[in-house]
Amino acid sequence: AGCKMSCKFCATGSMGFKCNLSSGEIVEQLVHASFISSIRNVVFM
Repeated sequence: AGCKMSCKFCATGSMGFKCNLSSGEIVEQLVHASFISSIRNVVFM
């Protein structure tokens, strides 16, 4: 994951780009997060 944009105001951008997530990996993250907290909104960019 990560981001190629390297925006100075964004923590994700400062991590650099490592790889693209598969659709299965994205769904897995959502399922895991739903056990920790209530998810009301998902934004894909």
